[in-house]
Amino acid sequence: MYELSRTVDLETSTSCTTNNLSTYYCEENSTTYACVAYRNQVNIVKWETKETKGTKAHGEILEIKPEGDSKRATVVVQAKLCPVTQRTFPLLVVGCTTHVAIYDPLTKKLLCSTSIRESKQTAKVHFACGISFVESTVFAGTSSGEILVFNCSGEAIVQHKTTLTTHSAPITDIATCIFDSLTCSSDATGLVVVWSKNQKVSKQISTNQSISCLNVLRKHAICGTHFGQVLFYSTQTGELMAEVSAHARPVYSISVAPESAYVLTASEDTFVRVWKLHTRKPEPFQVEWRFSISVADFPIVGAQFTNGRGSQFAISAYDFNKINVFRIAKKTTQ
Repeated sequence: MYELSRTVDLETSTSCTTNNLSTYYCEENSTTYACVAYRNQVNIVKWETKETKGTKAHGEILEIKPEGDSKRATVVVQAKLCPVTQRTFPLLVVGCTTHVAIYDPLTKKLLCSTSIRESKQTAKVHFACGISFVESTVFAGTSSGEILVFNCSGEAIVQHKTTLTTHSAPITDIATCIFDSLTCSSDATGLVVVWSKNQKVSKQISTNQSISCLNVLRKHAICGTHFGQVLFYSTQTGELMAEVSAHARPVYSISVAPESAYVLTASEDTFVRVWKLHTRKPEPFQVEWRFSISVADFPIVGAQFTNGRGSQFAISAYDFNKINVFRIAKKTTQ
C-alpha cells in the first residue's frame, strides 16, 4: 500500500522520547516541514514534494537555552509545529525540562516562555510533555499534571492565558481533533480528560492503563500504551469500543488522517501500522488493519501523516539522523 519515497537527512540525531516528530504541510508551495528533538536542540527540516528522490533537504538547528538567568541545563522533551489560526506560519512549541518555549520558527525569535512549576511530589525530574492546539489556543502538559494554556492573538503575540489543574499526575500526551474542536489529555495514572472548546471538562475516563500517547478521531480517544496496545474510547460515553494488540513494544506515536479515517501507530519494535476506523452507523464499530511495515534496526519514536488524506507519512527513530517518508504506491498498469 505504501512505499518508501525518500529519506530526509537531519543535522542531528533523535532523542528517545514519545512523539518525537512533528510535521506541517504547506499547500501553497508544496513543502513539508518537520522537526525532531535532540538534547537541547530542535532540528527543523523542509523538503518540497515535487523534488526528485535524493534531493537534499534544507535543515537548521535551533538551540534551546535555559529560561532567564538559570544555570540549569535544559533538555528538549518534545517539539511541535502548531499552525494556529492567527498566523500565516506555524508556531514552534517546545517542551523542556525547565520551561515551555514558543518560537517563530522562521525568525527563531522567542515569543513566549513559561517556567514549569515543580510538583509537590519529590520528583527529581520535571518536564513539559504533550503539546496540542485548537484555533488560536496552544496547550502544553507538565510533569505536575498542570496544562499550560497559551493564546496567540497575532503574528508575534503569544501569552500564557491560564493553567488547567484537573490532572494530578504527569501529563503523557495531549491531542486535538480540529474538525470537532475536541481536545483530550492523558496522564500517568491512565486518566483521560475530554475538554470542550472553551477548556471545560466534558468527560473523564479512568482507563487504568499505562498510556504513552494518544490522538483523537471521530469523537474517539485513541490511546497507545507501554505494552503495545491501542485502545479506542468513546469521548461521549467513555466506553471502551475496541482494544488492539498492535505492537510488541511501547507505542511511541499515534497519528490520524481525518479525511480518510486512517490511524497510524508506531513503536520502538520497528513496526509502523495503518488502520482504518469505521464508525458510521448502523454498521458496527470496527478497526480494520490496512498496512504494516518493519524498518530493520529503526526503533521508531515518531510517526506522522503529512496530510489529512493519509496518503503520506514520515517516521523518525532513536539515535538516527534521518527521517523516512512513505507514500501510497502508484498502481502499475499491466
